[in-house]
Amino acid sequence: MTAIQYNIDNDGILTLTIDMPGQSANTMNAAFREALTETVQKVEGDAEKIAASSSPPLRIPSSLAAT
Repeated sequence: MTAIQYNIDNDGILTLTIDMPGQSANTMNAAFREALTETVQKVEGDAEKIAASSSPPLRIPSSLAAT
């Protein structure tokens, strides 16, 4: 299980759920940072699918873009 659950529904709406497995509170630790990096990469890969349902078009801030 990852710290961030990623789901795009049939309408192209992306839902991210942060839930750190095995912890009573969500913390920004190494596992979270790794999950966030993976999530940003997935969002970038799915941007066209997500943007098709959003108005205005989806923009990923450069500060969040994977390097």
